[in-house]
Amino acid sequence: MSSRDGAGDAPTLERLAASGAFIFDVDGCLVLGDAPGGIGGRAVPGAADLVSGLKRRGARLLCCTNGSGRPPEAYAASLRGHGLDVEDAEMLTPPVIAADWLARERAGATVMVVSGEGVTEPLRRAGVTVVAPDPGTRADVVFVGPVRELTATHVQVAAEAIWAGAEFLVTSYAPAIPGRHGRFASTSAAAAAGLAHVTGAEPTIVGKPSRLVVDVATGRLGCAPEDIVVVGDDPTLDIAVGRAAGAATVLVLSGIVDAGDVAALPESQRPDVVIADVGELLAALTA
Repeated sequence: MSSRDGAGDAPTLERLAASGAFIFDVDGCLVLGDAPGGIGGRAVPGAADLVSGLKRRGARLLCCTNGSGRPPEAYAASLRGHGLDVEDAEMLTPPVIAADWLARERAGATVMVVSGEGVTEPLRRAGVTVVAPDPGTRADVVFVGPVRELTATHVQVAAEAIWAGAEFLVTSYAPAIPGRHGRFASTSAAAAAGLAHVTGAEPTIVGKPSRLVVDVATGRLGCAPEDIVVVGDDPTLDIAVGRAAGAATVLVLSGIVDAGDVAALPESQRPDVVIADVGELLAALTA
């Protein structure tokens, strides 16, 4: 275990385990899945007991994945199948975050979705007007998520909307997501990168490491960012979003990085504490 360099009175794992609010990454942190969002695969040892133990203490928590191929309740159900006591409302995905932001900041906007039901369903539930990338369709926002099939028509229609001034959003721009047998290539990043290349417009990221993640999380957890502990395996996503918001951060080595990578991390991605996996957080909780 190590603490952030130059942090002064740096938090210890034991102090963080006693906190009252947590944001947990899913892939590589709680679950090593067969598909993004903790689908299939297996839970990381100690993950289920940790979630149960935190809830018994009265802690509040959210599980946040950049996976957006399925509605949030499908991811929550998968976590419950792994033995984790996670309610549907405790699942944050980029479309859930976008729905909150669009309803507040872009009320009445028409959103063209280049993705599937994992993106469209949370938006519709929030009252956002959703349209498909069909010829002749106009939109105020183009929102790219995971794609199973991207046609030339989709690219043309989405590009025309962006050229006409539509805002350009993407669920995640991270190139890959860790899984049980390696990494899953991000189709949302691939599709958005293609549109960025042809339009010259850079997408706004809605999922991690966007500050919107913590903005929505603080409302749901009912606390300030500095009262939250962010736990995840990716320094560029989980730790970066926590550091930028002023939250405490815990990096687990069960996913995308190993101990040898930590020393080379820039300050903006350096965690408060580094542990092997969430089993160590469970041990600190029960000590």
